[in-house]
Amino acid sequence: MPGSRLEVVWMGVRLVLEVNGVLVEAPLTPDTLEIVKRVIEELNRVHGEGGEQS
Repeated sequence: MPGSRLEVVWMGVRLVLEVNGVLVEAPLTPDTLEIVKRVIEELNRVHGEGGEQS
């Protein structure tokens, strides 16, 4: 996804999500980890397993 990034810092307990220039930063908790997991699963479903396109 051009212009997007997902940065998860486990030991630093931080979640950063940037999509099209909109930056969201949240504490890394079991709830936010579940949200990240669901987002990744949805991206894989939409873009095909592996989540990468050539």
